[in-house]
This record gives sequence, structure tokens and C-alpha cells, in this order.
Amino acid sequence: MPNINDEIRKRVIETIANNYMLICLVDLVADTYQVIQRSDSPGYDIITGGVYSQFSEEYNCKYVDEAFQNIRGKIGSVEFLSKALNSDPFVSCDFLMKDGQARRSVFKSFEMDGEKVTKVILYSYQLDSARAGRLIERRRLETEYSIINGLCSDYSMIGTIDIASGHFHIYKYKPFLESIHLFGDEGSYNGTMRFFKENYVLKEDWAFLEREATLEAILKKINIEGNADIVCRTIPQFHGGQLPGYARFSFCRVTNDSQRIVFGARDITDTVYTEFERRRELEQALKSAKEANQARSDFLFRMSHELHTPLNVILGFLDMARKYPGDIQRQEEYLSHIKKSGLRLLELTDEMLDAAASSGDKEKAFIIREAQKNEEHVALENISLVGRRILIVEDNELNAEITMEILSDKDILCERAQDGAVCLQMIENHDADYYDLILMDIQMPVMNGYQATKAIRSLPDVDKARIPILALSANYLPSDRKNALDAGMNGFVSKPIDVAELIEKIKKAQPVQ
Repeated sequence: MPNINDEIRKRVIETIANNYMLICLVDLVADTYQVIQRSDSPGYDIITGGVYSQFSEEYNCKYVDEAFQNIRGKIGSVEFLSKALNSDPFVSCDFLMKDGQARRSVFKSFEMDGEKVTKVILYSYQLDSARAGRLIERRRLETEYSIINGLCSDYSMIGTIDIASGHFHIYKYKPFLESIHLFGDEGSYNGTMRFFKENYVLKEDWAFLEREATLEAILKKINIEGNADIVCRTIPQFHGGQLPGYARFSFCRVTNDSQRIVFGARDITDTVYTEFERRRELEQALKSAKEANQARSDFLFRMSHELHTPLNVILGFLDMARKYPGDIQRQEEYLSHIKKSGLRLLELTDEMLDAAASSGDKEKAFIIREAQKNEEHVALENISLVGRRILIVEDNELNAEITMEILSDKDILCERAQDGAVCLQMIENHDADYYDLILMDIQMPVMNGYQATKAIRSLPDVDKARIPILALSANYLPSDRKNALDAGMNGFVSKPIDVAELIEKIKKAQPVQ
């Protein structure tokens, strides 16, 4: 094979480089960059070198479409790139420019210091029309998913995973666990979870995640149980305290789509420690109750002994008095002893009453109150909603779909009516026990939620008229809640929906009397 001279080598490199809009050398240690090659469109003002993080921030703000501004936390941070490139050979990100162009930026390891990446090559090129179309479609969906952000407020992140490729796509995102910029908009699920484990999870939980949190393990659990939940402990420094944090990942299949699963992630640290505190209070209440019972038992045992002594004296001297009915001196002596013992009995009775008044009633009330709260909590936890049928009355298509998705995740059967008139017709067309509950929107055309509720409560079929109805509305005024109750509704759930509140109120709802 003939030798390639420097001139030919240079021309080959220049030909390849011309395929890229931008090529830079980035120093991750010094946070600097140098432009090697650029063939950008007119109107792109790019300085040939300087501080990389500052360049990335200004470039994104000036040229990148607003819907894709979250890439700054991914490719604009030398700390993130350093960590990510130590795990993978390259990092890439697709986005739209403000002028409509679709770009891909790729960061590839270039120079190492031991096992640490110190310098990377950044190259950016224009995407083909198919990929550009997908990015444009994603931007269109951003507006719709903003509703998901409001309704699914429990989760910091919501996305889907393609089962065949193992890649995820994020629909809702905010920094997970406050300081953690973990997920980009898309990528390898297993790779990202491995990165999460190695950088943010307590080492004691690594083996658990390696066993339970892989896509294969998640799919296996979903196929058996219908859903999967993973909870792990995170490093304390991300929560500003000395104790570890807690993160929950929840997975389930996408309705009518066998190729994808949906997942959500959230920081549950506050919830876990609140539950710990609740349990501690219950344990303390139980301990106090046991101590009170023991003290009561000791007190009653002592009182029993104390009471027997004067009673024995009284009964004994009464028997002796009967033996000497004519002996006045003995009778007076015996009566004196009986009187002293009677006074002692009176003292003991007062002592018992004082003890009961000072502590027994208060303590008993506290124990009963805590027991009732605990029993209600346990009772609600044990109520299963699987197989319940709920009629959702909602004129907004997307709101209805999201509400049905939330309830379907709990294995609840859902049907929908577009307005109050359709709801009333559906109730009349089915048996009284067909629906278990109605979620009723307020503001609807044809017949609003108040009118529909009053009509249902006036049905001649008493069992149908008693069905539980919960108002579902974005109105927050006290008068709105009052109007809902006055119309005959059982309760009120505000939008955006708090999932835990909704499920709790569904469990508590009972037919009206």
C-alpha cells in the first residue's frame, strides 16, 4: 500500500470535517474550548475560543429553541461531561435551533489522565429530515405534557422506555433529588441507572439495584404483578443532612402499547422520614399505654391490699361485737376500731378517685385518639380498589385521558362521559351497582357538574341516587366547595390532582344516606 503524504492526509481530514457544522477541542479540567473547524450558517456568531461553560450557556440561550433549553444541564457542565465520559465513550444530544435547524452535538473522549477524561472532541452536525421531524413533534408535545406536569405533581420525572431498544424518553423533568442532573431527554435506561447507582446511591444498595432495577428485571416483575416499584437510599450530601435520602422509581405498561413501559421517579425522603416519625410517635404512645396499664395494675393491686386490711378489721370486730352484746365497754372499743377502719376506707376511696381524675381520663383520651388514627390509616391501606368501576365526567379530552391513566395504574376500571347529560344517561342505562363512584368535573357544556349531581340525587331509583360523587375542579374558592356539597356531592378534589389525596378520598367515599 503506497504511503499517504501529509498533503493528502490534510485534504482527507478537511473533507471529513466539512461534513460538520462545528468541531471544538474542550478541556474539561481548565473549562476552556478552541474551535478547530466551523461551517455554520450565516448569523451564528461563534468566538473561536474561551471559557467553555460560558460559551455553552450563551450559545444555548441565543440559538437553541426554548423547548430544548434543558440540554444546558447536560452538555453545558464540564462536571457532568467528565463523569458521563468516564462511564461511556461518548455523549450525544439532539435539539432544535431557533431558526428551525435540527442538530446533534457529540462529545467524544480525546485525552486521558490515567482513568480520568481531561479533553474531549465536540462535533456538531445537521440531522436528516426524519430525525428533525421527530424533534419537531416532540416540541409540539411539550405543551400537552405541561398538563401532565401539573396533574402528576407527585413525580419529578415521567417518561417511557422502548422495550426493544432499551432507550428512554423523558416527557416531564425537573432536577431529580434537587442537586442531581441525572437524566437527559433520552438515552440508555440500563446505562443511566448504572450511572445513577455509582454516583448517587449508598453502596449498601448497589447489589439490590443490580438485581432488581435492570430493564430485564423490571419487565419480569411487570409481567407477573402488572407494575414494579424500586426504592433505594441515596447519599446524604444531596439532601443537606446527615441521613440518607430515599428515591422511588415506579414502572407500568403503557395502555394499548406492548412495546413501551411508562416510568416515574421522585424523591420520597420527606415522606419516608415523616412515616418514621409517625411510627415513632405510635410506638411512644404504645409504650406510654403499656406503662399506664402497668401503673394502673400496680395501683389496683396495692389498693386491693390496702382495702382488704380495714375491711378485715371491720368484719372481725362486728363478729366480736355479736359475741358480747351486753358488754358496753367492749362494744365501745369495737365501734372505735370500726370507725377508724371506716375512715381509712374513705381515705383510700378518695385516693383512687384523685388518681383517676388526674391522669386516667387524659391518658385514656390520648390513647383512644391515637388508636383511632392508626386504625383509620391501616383500614384505608387495606382497602383495595382493584376492579372498582369509576365514571369520569370530563369534557376535556386530555384531562380525561390523564385521570383515567392515573386510576388505571391502580387497576381501577374507568369509563368516561363528556358532560353531565351523558353521565345521567349512562347512570340510568345501567344497574345501580354497575358504577362504584363518579368523578364529576364542574364546568361543562350542556349540563354542568352541579346540575348533573342534583339530577342523580333526584332519581326515582334510590340505590342509583345514593352513588358517591366527588367533585373534580380547578376552582379553589371556599364557595366552590360549598356549592359542591350543597349540590349533593360527597367531597371535593382540586386540580392539579394530588394522586394520594384522590385515592384516599375514593377509599373514604360512601353512598349518601
